[in-house]
Amino acid sequence: MKFHKTNIFKKLDSGKRGYDTIEIVATLALILLFVVISIFVYKNLFAKSASGVSQQIDSAGDFDNDGVANFADKCPCEKGFIENYGCPSGYRITGKENADCLKIKT
Repeated sequence: MKFHKTNIFKKLDSGKRGYDTIEIVATLALILLFVVISIFVYKNLFAKSASGVSQQIDSAGDFDNDGVANFADKCPCEKGFIENYGCPSGYRITGKENADCLKIKT
C-alpha cells in the first residue's frame, strides 16, 4: 500500500477547516448571547435607576422654602432656620428626621 502525502494532508485540512467553522459559529453564538444578555441587564438596571430619580424631588431644591437646600436640610419637610440646619427653632436634631416629603407618592 502506497500512501500519498497529499491525500493525508487534504483529509486533515478538510477536517480541520470543518472544526474551525463549527468553532467560529459557536464562538459567535456565545458572543451574541453575551451581548443580548448584557443589553437586557443594562436596560433593566438603567430603568430602575431612572425611576428612582423620578420618584425623588431634586436634592438641590428646597422643599419647605426655608432657605436650606434639601441635601443640607436636616428637617426638609418642616420650615426652619438656617442657623438650625433647616429645623424649627428649639428643635433638637436626632438624625432620624422625617424626609418622606421628598418622595413622590404614586
